[in-house]
Amino acid sequence: MTSRVGWRASVGLTGDVLAALPVPLAFPLLVALYYGEPPLPFLAAIVVSLALGAAFRSV
Repeated sequence: MTSRVGWRASVGLTGDVLAALPVPLAFPLLVALYYGEPPLPFLAAIVVSLALGAAFRSV
């Protein structure tokens, strides 16, 4: 007996998780801005996460 997982469903679920990841990343971004730290690492992570999430969700 074999069970199979649909790769499209798996990639789509990964895209959903990646698309939701920027929400918790907003808090460290706000803290960095408050303390005058460079926000670029957080912004880069948010943009990459959104881009990959959108790409994976469209599969």
